[in-house]
This record gives sequence, structure tokens and C-alpha cells, in this order.
Amino acid sequence: MKKQLIFCVIVALTLFVSQVTLAQDNPINLGARLGLNLGDVSFDPDLPSEVTSSMRTGFAFGAYGEIGVAENLFITGEFLYLQSGTVLKEGSEEITFKADYLSIPISAKYKFAIENSTVKPFVFGGPTIGFNAKAEYESGSSTEDVGKNTESINFGIHFGAGVEFEVSPGTNLFFDAGYGLGLSNGYKHTDDSIFGSNQKIYSRDIGIKAGVIFKIN
Repeated sequence: MKKQLIFCVIVALTLFVSQVTLAQDNPINLGARLGLNLGDVSFDPDLPSEVTSSMRTGFAFGAYGEIGVAENLFITGEFLYLQSGTVLKEGSEEITFKADYLSIPISAKYKFAIENSTVKPFVFGGPTIGFNAKAEYESGSSTEDVGKNTESINFGIHFGAGVEFEVSPGTNLFFDAGYGLGLSNGYKHTDDSIFGSNQKIYSRDIGIKAGVIFKIN
């Protein structure tokens, strides 16, 4: 599975870079993104019933680009700093697992044109590759680095929908909501791991973001 995901991401990145290089008449838009990320994880096997998990609220921000490949169809690429993780509770004890990533989502994005309007709803989806930037357990006033228990690369898929509208010639704003589904185990077992050797952890993220793009071509 991991080799297949790596292949898909490499293909997607290659297509995106080739379109940037070869595009002449195709529309090219560049910009930036900022928003909230609601991070959570899925455990396999499940945690004991007395342990509950809830979302960690973080931020996502970074650069954004898109290239038109057909009418209303775009290939988009992003480079984001993404704050993910989860909050675990057992009785009165609470541990926040902070997992931050340099995330590279590649999407196929379709914009629905509305006659006589600059407003365009859209849908998007594609593969994601994330590189772990920070991994910590936070309990009360103490913080522990757990990078040794976190895989350095995370693969997944994402999808969502949003709306874009023109604010001035050549400048558009857009808002969207998306869901990220981790497909690779993000947990690495060591002798002093907090979980057992057979535990697997998969990321789950809900993103609510805004962006601005400027027409380049």
C-alpha cells in the first residue's frame, strides 16, 4: 500500500510540475492559504473504553497554486504547515498529542461556472503526503518529545468542496472545507512507547480554510 501511495504522489507531483513548466495559454493562479485544522486519529485496535479521544484544534497555512488543464478543471498543489493530533482523556487525566506536518496535497479541482456571475462553487480531491515536523505529548505543564514514536512520512487522501469569487480583476478569494484521511500508520513502537507494539494510528483531519489567489497567466 505504501509503495502504491508513494507512486501516486510522485505521479501527481510530476504532473503538477510539468503543467507549470509547459503551460502557456492555460490559466495559472498562485496565492496563499490560512485556516483551522481539526485533528483527530483513528486507533487500530480501539483504545480501552475508559479512554476517549477528541479533536485537537490547530492551524493550517501555506502556499497555494493551480493550473487549468481543461475547461473549469484545475490541478492544484499546496505546501502547508498543518497542526494535527488528538486529545486523549482517561478520568481526570488529559494528554494532548501534537503532530505537526509539512503537508503537500495535490488535487483535481472542478469549478462550476454560474452564468453572469463571478461566484464559482467547486469540488476537489486527491492524494496527500505529509512530513512530520513535530510530535509531542502534553500533559498539564509537562511536554515530552515523542518524535521517535512517530513515522516521519504520512500518506493519505483528501476531498472537499468550497466556493470562489472575484474581488477585483485578477484576484479571487475562496473558502472551502475538506476531510483528510490518513492511510499509513503514523505510530512507531519503541520499548518505552505509550501504546502496545501492535497499535496502529491513522490521522483524521477536518480543514476549514480561506485563500487568496492571483492570476499569473
